[in-house]
Amino acid sequence: MNHFNADMLRQGVQNVRSNFYNEEGYDNSVTPNQVRYLRILANQIGKDYLNRVEAELQKGLGVRKASALIDELIRVKNERTVEFQKISVGISLSSLKSGYYAVITDSNSIRFFRITNVDKVEEGIDKKWLNWIFVREQAGDNFFKVGSQNPALGYYRGNYQREMETIIKNPLESLKLYGKTIGKCGVCGRTLTNAVSRELGIGPECLKNVGGY
Repeated sequence: MNHFNADMLRQGVQNVRSNFYNEEGYDNSVTPNQVRYLRILANQIGKDYLNRVEAELQKGLGVRKASALIDELIRVKNERTVEFQKISVGISLSSLKSGYYAVITDSNSIRFFRITNVDKVEEGIDKKWLNWIFVREQAGDNFFKVGSQNPALGYYRGNYQREMETIIKNPLESLKLYGKTIGKCGVCGRTLTNAVSRELGIGPECLKNVGGY
């Protein structure tokens, strides 16, 4: 019985080794299932990893290396998913009032935004939009929607997450920066003609209404 078990064990080890090595001792070629899974994972992560997987397959990926790469892709995918959730769920624009905001970016350029907080239903506005917040980026005289906040969710979903974080930290300064840069009031968007108002970036009447900041 012991002799039989030893033979079975040796055969089992040999079978396992044959799954990873060919007769010359090299790692066997990647399996079709591994190729399929690698491409699925890489596509979910991004183009950079998709290109890497295709390059590895072109070079001739083995079973063991494919398995290690799969483990790496799963780890990266999980890390990026957690990071995305932190960014998406962590930002709320509820404290911001409607107005025109400007932010200095990491590249030392300035981006301009109009944020509309529908805190009351006015004529021409459907009541279904009550408490929604809309973010539009300004390019010349045009405004393009880049994100919004659904009151049922309570957090902002859209582009320019970092810029929105900057505005939240100091909304008054962002309003002033818009006015001083564009020459229009950061609150109402009207042209500033008074020297003091141009220096502040906010008109005298609107300045009275930003005390909440």
